[in-house]
Amino acid sequence: HKPSICYNGMIHGLAPLAIKGVIWYQGENNQTHPEEYRSLHETLIDSWRALWNAPELPFYYVQLANYAPGIRWELIREAQTQLLAVPNTGMAVTIDIGAANDIHPRNKQGTATRLAAIALAQTYGEDRVYSGPLFRAAHRDGKEITLQFDHVGSGLASMDGTITLKGFETLSETGRWGKATASIE
Repeated sequence: HKPSICYNGMIHGLAPLAIKGVIWYQGENNQTHPEEYRSLHETLIDSWRALWNAPELPFYYVQLANYAPGIRWELIREAQTQLLAVPNTGMAVTIDIGAANDIHPRNKQGTATRLAAIALAQTYGEDRVYSGPLFRAAHRDGKEITLQFDHVGSGLASMDGTITLKGFETLSETGRWGKATASIE
C-alpha cells in the first residue's frame, strides 16, 4: 500500500540498465477504484518512460482475466482497453484463458504467447496477427445493430464454430436490459 517503497526498491534501481520494453500484469488491487485505473496506469507508463529517458518505450500489458463473478472487473478491463490510445502500448486479452476461481490464471503459456505476438509485431516489425478482435464502431438500423471490430485476422469465429452467438444483451432507451440475437457476418 506504499507505492513509493515498491518503486524505489524494485524499479528505480534498474534504470541504468538498457531495456527494450515493458510487459505488465497487474490490476486486481484496483478493483475497488476502477475509475482511477486508467490515469494511474497512464502515469505509470509515463513515469517509466521518463525514468529510462525513452518516450517511445513499448509498454505491453495483460487485460485482467475472468476472475470472481460479481466484482465489476469490466470497468477495469474497459480502462485497460482505453489505454491502447497511449502510443506504443499493446494489450493481451486473457478473458478466455483465465479461471473464475483463480485470480492468477494457470495458463501462463497462453498469456506469454499473446504478449510475445504483440512484441514481435509492434516492436520487431513482424507481419502477424497480434491482437484479438477489438470493438471499433456500432451502427443502428431500426432494431438491428451492427458491430464492427479491428484485428479480426482471417475473420471472426465463435468458440463452437457456429455463426450464432450466445450471451448478447441490449439496453433499451428506458434502461431495461433484454436478450438479443447475435450472429457473425
